[in-house]
Amino acid sequence: AILHVRCIDMDRATWLLKLAIGAGFRESGIVPGKTKVMCAIRTTSLLLEVPLSHQGRVLASEAYVSHLEGVANERFQLNAQKLRRLERTLREGLAERSAEEGL
Repeated sequence: AILHVRCIDMDRATWLLKLAIGAGFRESGIVPGKTKVMCAIRTTSLLLEVPLSHQGRVLASEAYVSHLEGVANERFQLNAQKLRRLERTLREGLAERSAEEGL
């Protein structure tokens, strides 16, 4: 999953990064630019990269492909849970920050 958020300044980008990392998106980071600051929220922890063919030759049996289908579906569900956790963390963080800043 990848989400790029344009932040108004480095302070807010750092705050957002801390929330994202706390929600399990450890590969996230800040991309400072000349006129804007981006917070890239991303993770590859549930990545599934498996070669099934090479140069037109099938490398995997139907049974193995079926097994991989189950693994992929499980990871898809875990990724959905992780995204919901990020959403919950962001909502809570925004509510707290809004209360602190009197918004």
